[in-house]
Amino acid sequence: MIEKEKIDLGREFVRASFTGRQILLTGITGSHYYGFPAPDSDLDLKGIHAVSLRELVGLSRPQSAINIEKDWRDCLCDFTSNEVEQALRLLLKGNGNMLERIFSPFQLFETPELKQLQELKNEYLSRRFCHHYSGFFQKKCEEYTKAANFPIKPMLYIYRVALTGIHLLLTGEVIGDVNVTAAEHGFAEIGELVQIYAATSEKSSLDEKTSGRFVARWPLLQEKLDQALEKSPLPEIPPGEDACSEWLIALRLRMAG
Repeated sequence: MIEKEKIDLGREFVRASFTGRQILLTGITGSHYYGFPAPDSDLDLKGIHAVSLRELVGLSRPQSAINIEKDWRDCLCDFTSNEVEQALRLLLKGNGNMLERIFSPFQLFETPELKQLQELKNEYLSRRFCHHYSGFFQKKCEEYTKAANFPIKPMLYIYRVALTGIHLLLTGEVIGDVNVTAAEHGFAEIGELVQIYAATSEKSSLDEKTSGRFVARWPLLQEKLDQALEKSPLPEIPPGEDACSEWLIALRLRMAG
């Protein structure tokens, strides 16, 4: 869970820093969403916004993504927001980052659009998301192998991303908390790493023996990802591109009116 004070701080930061755009949603992601915040963890805020019709039809094209990072009330806040058209296109391609910000349980704003995007899930959900989670898993494994020491945070990210992908492919549910997915899919020992991390800092490392024990389970994570794709009830391609397009058109027309 996350403290109410953190949610309030994030909301205050976004309202003060991100003006002139209609915010459709902003979810807290990162370590807080993944179930292993350290005492010095940053506040990762990921959003979706909509630009005005005036900006869309003018000669100067609006930015599709905006990033703001600064210290706010003694907390480093990292806010990224994507324009809604780009967000929908990325969802249809299988981008897990977009998916997770929509379904983060830690939302800064309750908006009609947040609920609508969640309800549209069956229109944009497909097996394409496997590429995101499998690719991210393999990339993090390679980075960890090349690291000079045995950093605990990347190890947690390796398990988190693989288990989120496995769970999504098998159930259609978006769960970022590694404590939940690890218990569900046979990797309960990850709780040991979460406890170590919570008591130290983002820069802490594992000893070689502990690192080796968790590295030895990577092939099983990959195997379970592959099996999840084979067994997945999700469609090969998202079935509702037209429905997503109609929703976007209706949103633009409401904003124009």
